[in-house]
Amino acid sequence: MQSRSNIRLIIAAAVLIVVGLAAYLLLVGDRVLWIETYKPDDKNPYGSYVFFQLMNKINGGESFYRVNDTLSSEMPEDPTPDVDNYLFLGNQAYHDSADTEQLLHFVAAGNRAFFLVDDLSNRFLDSTLCGFYNEEMKLYWIQAELKQREDSLATSAAESATPDTESEYDWTEEDEDYYAFEQENDVYEYPLFEMMFDSSAYLTLRGRPEYYPLRRVLEYETTMGQWTFLQDTIYSIDGNTSEILGNINEDHPVFIRIRYGKGDIYLHTTPLIFTNYFMVSDTANAYVSAVVSRMGSGKTFWDEENRDYDWKAFNQNTEEWMNDEGPLEFILSERSLRNAWYLLLFSGILYLIFGARREQRIIPVRENMDNTSIEYAEVISQLFMKQSDHKKLILLKMDLFKSHLRERFMLRLPQRTGDEDDTFFRQAAQKTGADIELIREIFQRYAYLSLIEGVDTPDMLHFHNLIEQFYTQTK
Repeated sequence: MQSRSNIRLIIAAAVLIVVGLAAYLLLVGDRVLWIETYKPDDKNPYGSYVFFQLMNKINGGESFYRVNDTLSSEMPEDPTPDVDNYLFLGNQAYHDSADTEQLLHFVAAGNRAFFLVDDLSNRFLDSTLCGFYNEEMKLYWIQAELKQREDSLATSAAESATPDTESEYDWTEEDEDYYAFEQENDVYEYPLFEMMFDSSAYLTLRGRPEYYPLRRVLEYETTMGQWTFLQDTIYSIDGNTSEILGNINEDHPVFIRIRYGKGDIYLHTTPLIFTNYFMVSDTANAYVSAVVSRMGSGKTFWDEENRDYDWKAFNQNTEEWMNDEGPLEFILSERSLRNAWYLLLFSGILYLIFGARREQRIIPVRENMDNTSIEYAEVISQLFMKQSDHKKLILLKMDLFKSHLRERFMLRLPQRTGDEDDTFFRQAAQKTGADIELIREIFQRYAYLSLIEGVDTPDMLHFHNLIEQFYTQTK
């Protein structure tokens, strides 16, 4: 009864697993996911599988390197004497301070950094790019902040239903200092890019008449898209102005180059063009190839590590956060520990299903039965020799010989004696390795001896020697 219940449990678990896999394949496996992942292993429309394979093919071998750990540990500051490349494709890059410093040295040493991103806000670009200051920009952002604070106060007043709450806010010098910071060139912080909305836009490269219509598609339907374009007043922290290389709708810069140190920073704010959905088009391929042609001839480092936000690295109160977190939070925050934790849980579930049952008692080992057929045949042979019945002895030896051919060499023997032909003899010689003439003589000699009445001792001994010779050749 116990074994039957265990079998039922195993069958139920197997059925559950099969049903779960079938449901996953039907509901998720064949679905097209319209998520902008930009991941090199993603073959969905907005993955970068095609572009990744193209980059791997262009660079080839050891010249193309996929960074899966921190830049500071995997990417040297100046890997080769040639111009090397750093490439990031995604919505936004999340560099920590160590990666930012490593990338700054990398570009300043004479290499190139390519950012194909929607959002330029990250530690590296904030450390290298600036915008020109003027009074109109300052006034615009002060008024925007003032309106936001007034709206916030008005919302709070409405929620608390306090009639005497003031919605006015007086601007002070401290508020003004919040936006401006003092530098010799009087630089003012403001967004380096703006947004435009359009269901389709035309991407062009400077000096090239070709253009490509960029449409944001979701579930096979063209929808209103939000496109990012750059300010034409961006310059590097050391004073180098930007060079516009490409536009969207003719007058909105989306692809620029900025000199930094001895190297260059390339910004492209429409990474969607590098996804699988667009890369299958010949026109888009030509556009992407023109962008890629600006890369240096050295190594190319494809950054995968800084695609996801690291709460631990960007938390300002890291020590306090580390003290408050539990052991499971730390395990889930690290990729390797998280995978090990999930594997441990899965193994525990399998053990509960298949191993948490009463074990069957150990089955005692029984000795193998001895094969006494050979000893029996020897006894019978001695009996026939004493009785001088040589014919029965020949019949017995032939039966043992045929049995040996069937069981060891899997030969199919003719049903009647004398029906053996050349095909059978060749097949027997190939499988046993014995001489074909020896096998032929054994069967022909047996056919003759089985027909005569009396078999004398020399004939019996000759037949015995033929079979022993066969056994010798097939050892």
